[in-house]
Amino acid sequence: MNSTDNTKEPKLDIVRETRPLQLSNKMVRVAIVLVLLVEVVIGGWYIGIRTQTAQTNQTIPSPILSPDESGDMEGWETYVNEEYGFSFKYPSDWFEYQDEQHINYGTTAFFKVATTPLYSQGGHMGNELVTLYVKDSLLSLEDYGKELAKMQNITEFFPLEIGGQPAVEYYDEYYSNSRYVVNNNNNFLHIIFHNSTSNTIDQILSTFEFVK
Repeated sequence: MNSTDNTKEPKLDIVRETRPLQLSNKMVRVAIVLVLLVEVVIGGWYIGIRTQTAQTNQTIPSPILSPDESGDMEGWETYVNEEYGFSFKYPSDWFEYQDEQHINYGTTAFFKVATTPLYSQGGHMGNELVTLYVKDSLLSLEDYGKELAKMQNITEFFPLEIGGQPAVEYYDEYYSNSRYVVNNNNNFLHIIFHNSTSNTIDQILSTFEFVK
């Protein structure tokens, strides 16, 4: 009878030696180059941001303005209306014109020098710079404004003073211009600006004087 040897063989524990990772000289050089490239990129980005910020913060030169836009009113002419007792200044390259032949009788308008006067009428745009006319009325400014609103479909008035006199401002949607009405000794002076800059309008309005 054969006998079976049930004795198990002992297991051998295999111990693997862990060796530290060693980089070749070539890999080290590549790593250094990559680090330097990253630093160069970041440095260039930072310098670019600083340069752009400096340029943004620089003072932008102001454009060359014409006298009426720069605030210089030296040499301006003076218009005087003795009948209704008011005066104001206007640029020297404007001229006064009164149309006595058409529907604008009694209206004083100002045009650019070397242009042919053309009034805005009948839905056609003219080349006036400012137009003035006076309406006699014993109404208060508030009541006059209500009557005006009915006739011209005005929705809003803005109260102000012009030359020390009570006035209102409103915007004409049809002609796309600013209009002013000044209450002066039982009459109402209408001032209509057509083709003028807001700066010029403010300058002219600031020069108005009324004889009380």
